[in-house]
Amino acid sequence: METNIKSLRPEDDEDVVAAMISKYNIVAIPVLDDSLQMIGLVTVDDIIDQMLPPSAKRKRKKI
Repeated sequence: METNIKSLRPEDDEDVVAAMISKYNIVAIPVLDDSLQMIGLVTVDDIIDQMLPPSAKRKRKKI
């Protein structure tokens, strides 16, 4: 059995990450180095501001 796992590289920018999360409807993507070792994980929470349109973003109140 062969599995095609979606992954990112450290040099991928926020737009690439947001596009992959949106396209594949996933909540987390592993970040792999050149030797295909996992060095991190990007979650939908990490990139949600990039995915939302400007009108949907709320201003945070300072306390």
